[in-house]
Amino acid sequence: LDTLASLKEADFPMTIPERFEDKVQVYRTFVEQGISFEDEEPSHSFRLRYEDLVRDPRKWLCKLMDLIGEKFEDGMLDFNLKKHQMGLEDPKIKATKGVHQESLGRGHLILSDDENDTVVKNCADLFDRLGYELPKVDKMKL
Repeated sequence: LDTLASLKEADFPMTIPERFEDKVQVYRTFVEQGISFEDEEPSHSFRLRYEDLVRDPRKWLCKLMDLIGEKFEDGMLDFNLKKHQMGLEDPKIKATKGVHQESLGRGHLILSDDENDTVVKNCADLFDRLGYELPKVDKMKL
């Protein structure tokens, strides 16, 4: 839910649709493509959950860098200390000092009950496949 909450909050008018239902479909497409690649190329895949990354960024970045044959550097954790070009990143990143856990669990606070219902209707199978709990849903609406 945190990823969808971030998509709801972020302003990506050139790349992400405005309607929440359409954002869910974009999310679904991205996740399905990742799962498909992982299924087809397990030796070239590394699943890293956002929750794990922000809880222990050094550990997971070291593993990732080792996997791709690169060296971990502390600057990877303090990515906003040096000036750099701004790309298509989440605009909230500009105000972020580094990797943090403050966004964990925000999804249920940001998304409305109707939006949670939309997520469950459209992504229950993906959440199950990835080991995530589904958000609580008003069963009368389904």
